[in-house]
Amino acid sequence: GVTDKEGRYEVRGMPRTGGFLGLLNTSLFVFQLHGYATAETPFPGANPGETIGLEPVKLMRPGRIEGRVTRRGEGVAGAFVFTGNVVGSMQRAVTAPDGRFTLRELPPGSYRLKVAYSTRPLWLSDQVFTVEPDGAVRGVELKLPRGRSIAGQVVAPDGTPVSQALVVVRGLRGAAYNTDADGQFRVEVPPQAVELEVFANVALHDLSVHTIKRVLLDQDKVEVV
Repeated sequence: GVTDKEGRYEVRGMPRTGGFLGLLNTSLFVFQLHGYATAETPFPGANPGETIGLEPVKLMRPGRIEGRVTRRGEGVAGAFVFTGNVVGSMQRAVTAPDGRFTLRELPPGSYRLKVAYSTRPLWLSDQVFTVEPDGAVRGVELKLPRGRSIAGQVVAPDGTPVSQALVVVRGLRGAAYNTDADGQFRVEVPPQAVELEVFANVALHDLSVHTIKRVLLDQDKVEVV
């Protein structure tokens, strides 16, 4: 349903068991006009053909959370920070090179933030952050555990470093890295033995190389030939 000029609405075909009615005021068009946060209101079950009147819903201005994702005291770039589902929409942000982020248009309420980064398991904050209407929570620091990383180098059979080789952690979706000018790379891996799959850059080195390298749990450095 769509509200009229007096804010009244009508929704048809609701389930007989009742539930929650979402008021999506942060849609692409309505949000730009009104600037209110999403909201929801419960509704009871009803018989076929029955009309139910609900209490008026008071909309509130959204707030935001500003902070930084760090590990070992340094900012983490490219991490996803999100709150989960809020009335059908996910509020999320990607950290900047210095690890800073801003979660905008948050409905007033309490949140525990989640961080997804590289191949690491999803991290959930212990602290609960309360967002007030039209307010801002600032200075949040989300400290990720140390984690495990593997450093290595890709070289040609003659020992020449292979730049721009693609290094993939097998079985982990999205875990792909490129070697630098010296053939060096560093990858994030789970706390277990893993297999690295390496594809050489054919255009630069006139090679067609596909190598699989197993890395044990106690290894933190590796050379791939």
